[in-house]
Amino acid sequence: MKTVLITGNKGFIGSYIEASLKTQYNIIGLARNDGFDITDFSSLKNIGKPGEKVDIIIHAAAVASDDYEHSFISNVIGTLNLCKYANEQGVKHFVLLSTIFAIEKEDNDYFNTY
Repeated sequence: MKTVLITGNKGFIGSYIEASLKTQYNIIGLARNDGFDITDFSSLKNIGKPGEKVDIIIHAAAVASDDYEHSFISNVIGTLNLCKYANEQGVKHFVLLSTIFAIEKEDNDYFNTY
């Protein structure tokens, strides 16, 4: 059975993804309220059980805050750390979820730090 790492698995989207995949895949969930911090690359070495290989990463974690520095660190540096982790671990598939909030265009009234 393949192993899927889902970041933000306690959030709205991540929890639905986990619920829909848990019968077909071994799921590892990463959430802030479980003590995981994707902005700390060294902490990613403690993901899963010893010897457990992650096959797929679904990155659904993000911070929506008026604190631009905190949002940048979490959303950009955290994503970069997950990409580095995926590369080091030989993860074959990386799915990044995003929203209209990430598209900066003049006609997008929704753009913000999220």
